[in-house]
Amino acid sequence: MSGTSLLSFHPQDPSRKNIEMIHSRNPSRADHRLSKRSPRRLSTPAGLFLLMLFAAINPMKAQSLDDLYARARDNNPMLRAQEQVILAEDTKARQTGNLPDPMLTFQAFVLPVETRLGPQRAGVSVMQVLPWFGLLESQKEAAGYSTQTQQIKKNSLSWQLYQDLGRAYYDLLELELERRNKEAQLIRLQSFQRVAEIKIANGKARLSDVLKLELELNALREQLATLLDRRAPLELAIARLVGEPVKNVAPPDSLSGASWPFSADSTWQMIRSQHPQFEELEIREALLGKQSEIAGLMAKPSFTAGLGYVNVGPRSDATPEQNGRDIVQVQAGIRIPLHGDQYRAAQEESSFRQSVVQAEREGLEWRLQQELAVLMQQHQEANRKALLYESQIRLMNKAIDLQLQEYAVEATGFEELLRSERQLLDYQLARDRSLLLQHRTVISLSALTGQFSMSR
Repeated sequence: MSGTSLLSFHPQDPSRKNIEMIHSRNPSRADHRLSKRSPRRLSTPAGLFLLMLFAAINPMKAQSLDDLYARARDNNPMLRAQEQVILAEDTKARQTGNLPDPMLTFQAFVLPVETRLGPQRAGVSVMQVLPWFGLLESQKEAAGYSTQTQQIKKNSLSWQLYQDLGRAYYDLLELELERRNKEAQLIRLQSFQRVAEIKIANGKARLSDVLKLELELNALREQLATLLDRRAPLELAIARLVGEPVKNVAPPDSLSGASWPFSADSTWQMIRSQHPQFEELEIREALLGKQSEIAGLMAKPSFTAGLGYVNVGPRSDATPEQNGRDIVQVQAGIRIPLHGDQYRAAQEESSFRQSVVQAEREGLEWRLQQELAVLMQQHQEANRKALLYESQIRLMNKAIDLQLQEYAVEATGFEELLRSERQLLDYQLARDRSLLLQHRTVISLSALTGQFSMSR
């Protein structure tokens, strides 16, 4: 996701320089023994962790939100179904706006009707109904509004899909960032445990310190296992929206903030002019106006035009001029709408429904204005808290450095050190949630305005 970067998160382990400082201040046989085996104990879990972390966040393989959304537009079942609905409405539009089928009639005289030129034996005629001028065009336009409505519904589904996918995506990223922070804390606490072991070997610390650390480590391991179990349902939620299985959804190595570059007023103008629900209401209002127009045209007369032919046989009892001449006749008719109440009622119905659309538009404006205000407030709050927690993390890291030095020299303050470490983790999680809230609000604002490019 692009946007003005406010903060960047880089996982770091401040305990390394503290451990090196302690080793330099406490040269002993215990330190010497620990230093001989420390590389193996540090490199194996830490190296494995870094290798797994690198594989998880490799940008060449990780699935970004844009990648997932591009796949979802092609594979999401709801979007595919809506495309079929659009095609169906388009074929329905082609069924309207045409003249009624002509009527072809045949007649045969069982008892021939005698005329001056001979008996009528059989006849054929064709009749065509002609509606009032402009009725067919209006019906065709009304059918076209239905196709436009379904297209707008597809756009609305696409925008909602982008928002839902963004929520699920950042829920998964939040879980992964929490796991990453806890794994980093696990490594730091293991480092503290080795420091405590050194102090115990020198007779300058209590065994209870190591036991308390073991309790903290056990709790962290359980939390990491829980986070790992929670990943599968989130991946399934993303796969449901995408329409196919997904892999390698992981946070980047540096999580930057996301900004929304528009003011509340300009954002509202974009919503008012581009939101699918407003477009749908406009189409509905236009359709109702067209239906009222159609009802007015139906109240006008319609016409019938036709052509008839009658076969006449020759007379055998006389030979008049043009004996047996066939009959060709032109036919015409008019439908007189004497009972026009139904058409006037249809026009009144359209007028009432247009009033309903206007009321729905007002309600939609209030709802979206409230939603916009909430999102803008959340975005501003996330910006402020992200800056605050970043500052708190820097201060807490300095405090932990000082507490670790104090513990290395005097073997006191171990419980305060553990509390500070817990507080550091809380600040890191709060900072990451603030950064993720920035992204979530930008996703929601993008979905409201259709400015998907702003979140890419």
